[in-house]
Amino acid sequence: MLRNSVKFLLAIAFSPTLLFAQDSTKIDTTRIGLMSPIVVHQRLRMLGYSNVIIIENVRAHVRANALKSGRALAVKYDPYSGKVTEVPGRLERGPRGLRLVKPDGSKVAPPN
Repeated sequence: MLRNSVKFLLAIAFSPTLLFAQDSTKIDTTRIGLMSPIVVHQRLRMLGYSNVIIIENVRAHVRANALKSGRALAVKYDPYSGKVTEVPGRLERGPRGLRLVKPDGSKVAPPN
């Protein structure tokens, strides 16, 4: 009985699938996909923003309206670097694309 159990344990220990199992768990980090709105919302909440409303979600950046310390901000979030750019005001969609509505009411193109 003991001999059979030792053989069984040795067979499991030196199994080729177990020896190479570490290589099969590698994650391909060369491809970064589009971040889901839920993930973007959570990241911005972690950075101190509240009332986050995502306006535009493209591969290069995410634009959102949010509040921080009681101020309304238009936020541009870069998912690759994690950089956040804030501009006072809010973003809104119009017939000519996105427009930034400043606190004084003027409408301008959002900064790149």
